[in-house]
Amino acid sequence: MTAFVPFIDSLLLKLHDEISSVAESCLDLKKRVKQIEQNVEKNETRIGKQGDSISAHETTLDNHTEQINDLINLKNDLNQIHSNIDSLNRFKELQAQRDELNSQQPTEINNDTIGKLQVIFYKIYLSKVMNRF
Repeated sequence: MTAFVPFIDSLLLKLHDEISSVAESCLDLKKRVKQIEQNVEKNETRIGKQGDSISAHETTLDNHTEQINDLINLKNDLNQIHSNIDSLNRFKELQAQRDELNSQQPTEINNDTIGKLQVIFYKIYLSKVMNRF
């Protein structure tokens, strides 16, 4: 039995060395897991902050899009107003010309009226010719 004691002692030493090696590996793994957990936590915090920043940018973009659409609508409204003003001014001119012609009796066509009519017809003719180009 005494022959087995050195064998058992050497076996126990090897077993002890293996257990120590496994324990060290476990401790190293535990430290690495802890570091990874800390890195994950930091990254989650960063991602949360960046998500908030992205949300703020989306809100700003939405606001600017609405403002651009409002400006486009305003521009269209202004163009319509200008068109209406031009039409109204043209109508006033025609009304004034009609009133001027109606104010004279048909039998009283004089050279001045004929001259005015010639100028009006000339303007109309020129506007039609210019519209062709």
